[in-house]
Amino acid sequence: MKDLYFDEERHEYFYCGEKKPCVSDILKLIDAIALDGIPPQNLAKAGERGTRIHEETEAYDYGLLEMDDEWVYNNQDILPYIEAYIQFCEDYSSLPIESECRTYCEETGVAGTIDLVKEINRRLAIIDKKSTSTIGTLRNAIQLNIYRLNWNKTHERKVESLYILDLAHKDKKSGKLYRLIPFDVDENLAFKWIGIYNEIKGDKKI
Repeated sequence: MKDLYFDEERHEYFYCGEKKPCVSDILKLIDAIALDGIPPQNLAKAGERGTRIHEETEAYDYGLLEMDDEWVYNNQDILPYIEAYIQFCEDYSSLPIESECRTYCEETGVAGTIDLVKEINRRLAIIDKKSTSTIGTLRNAIQLNIYRLNWNKTHERKVESLYILDLAHKDKKSGKLYRLIPFDVDENLAFKWIGIYNEIKGDKKI
């Protein structure tokens, strides 16, 4: 979107020059409780690792990842996640429609970056990559459904399916290096949490 600007250093989105809330801002309402008690240094380390995994998987999507001996040596900590992603791409061989796609729509008033849009079982799907050991169901349902609203309001071809791609857990039943977890489409859930965020943000001190 030409009118959407993302400040990477401050992780802030601007639409037509005006700062907009993002999906991460809404998810902080849940994270404040779900992540309570986890040492900040652990969260920072997981965040840094997740950023690298996103960068390398995006490079793979565009044919830019060269996994030579030097790369493998320097990326031992994220190698299992990359191998899991490659296996996923081989299993679902359709090319990405979009990778790391920044979105905003006026109806939600919320910006965000979709990890991956591609066909899964002949249906257009939004896929969010996860590299953590636990995945919060409510958190991800909200995230995916806001992404879907933003995409469908700004694109002719509509997203029908939502998935979490869990790169941290092997699927013991299938022997896969990843789990592809489906989530229900629920527009009401997305609008509910956008509304809660806006109410809290607009709450005035006495």
